[in-house]
Amino acid sequence: MIKTITSDKYIYVHGAGTGIYISKNYSSSNGSGKLGDMMYDFDNQCMKVFDGQQWQSMYGNHATVGLTEDATAILDWARHKRNEELELEKLAKEHTSVNDLLNDIKNKKDQIKMIMTLIKSPGHAAGDVQSQ
Repeated sequence: MIKTITSDKYIYVHGAGTGIYISKNYSSSNGSGKLGDMMYDFDNQCMKVFDGQQWQSMYGNHATVGLTEDATAILDWARHKRNEELELEKLAKEHTSVNDLLNDIKNKKDQIKMIMTLIKSPGHAAGDVQSQ
């Protein structure tokens, strides 16, 4: 039995062969909504959509909750980046030259952040910042 659905643009509820993106409007099925609003009816354990006049139950009474393709891609990318960073950290511990290069990269990133801050500050045009 589903007790709560927390939704954002990266969660979907799937039922009756179609993927459905859930809005954050979870008013009761007796309340009003906007055309196309969706909610999970906890009393009847089903998805409902507002047709402009009333809440209509969607096909099937079993819903599955999962991540959208975007969310899965983001998580896969983050996992890949984490593994790259762990590998670099390991290499940096074993090889001083790799450690030195990683420190150089960190320093350059810090410089870029500082220049971006200066560029975005009031009264400074993009051409005002000189390369060092």
